[in-house]
Order: sequence, then structure tokens, then C-alpha cells
Amino acid sequence: ICRMINVGLESIVSKVLQGGSVTYKVKLYNDLLEPVLAQENLTVSFDYTLSGITQGDFSNFPISAVIPIGSSEVVVSQDSINGGVVSIGSIVVSIQSMSATTGEYEAQLEKDNSQVILQVAEKQVKVNIGSIAVVKEGNASIVNINATNMDGSPTGLYGDVIVELA
Repeated sequence: ICRMINVGLESIVSKVLQGGSVTYKVKLYNDLLEPVLAQENLTVSFDYTLSGITQGDFSNFPISAVIPIGSSEVVVSQDSINGGVVSIGSIVVSIQSMSATTGEYEAQLEKDNSQVILQVAEKQVKVNIGSIAVVKEGNASIVNINATNMDGSPTGLYGDVIVELA
């Protein structure tokens, strides 16, 4: 009896800010949803639908991944770059095709209809102005600016920062 081996996708990290990595895995499983080990290296090719985002918004954009022999899954990571996304962009990933070394093994594989939806959002920075001190010589002012992400964690500033003192 030849049992079918399902090939599917599962989200790991599906929502990030610019500069973050979205990750998902390609997995092999049986009809009882139990992991199945690959009998040989299996190449899985992806199909992407992009919205509000381009391939250029990432430092890597894999078109396929290999589940190595003896493994039941492989993790795929796509690293977004800072400054690429305006607002929120999304990627829908689905399995386009699968290929194995031997036709007998390939005939046992069946892709499921799973998709992963990945989102990358524009990085929002909240800027807190610390203290303002006047230098004793001349009229120059020193401004201390502390930048934090929306969650309060420290971040760097990108681009021009303009401070107007009244």
C-alpha cells in the first residue's frame, strides 16, 4: 500500500517591522498530521503573491527550499530591509511544485492547499526628547534625543532628524 505524504506550509513568524525576518516552514506529514521523514532530498518551489511590497524589500527572496533526507521539515526565512515598505505589505506564499530524485518517491507526495500570509510593516519610532541644556559660552543649545520603538525598546534613528527650539 502506497500512502500519500502531505507537503504543507506553516507560519512561524508572520508579522514583523522593517528590518525583521518573516519565517515559515515547509513540512511533511501523514493523514494523521504526524511528521514524516523525507526518504530523499525534496526540493519545494514557492509561488508568491505580493501586495504593497516587492522582492526588492528583502535581502533574500528564496524561490525554493530543500527538506533534507531524514528530516520532516525545513525553515525558510526572508529578511526584510529597513526603508523598503511603506505602510504594510504582505506576501502570500504557496507551494508551486515539488521534486525528488526518484519518481517513485515523488509519486507519493501531495501538496496541500496551505498558504502562509506574511506581513511587513513600516517601522514606527516614537521619539522622546530628554533634556535641553544651554551651553554657557554663546547661544548654542545642546539637545539630548532618546529614540525608542513603540514598545519602548531602544532603536537607532534613520534619515534626518529636525529639532526646532522655540
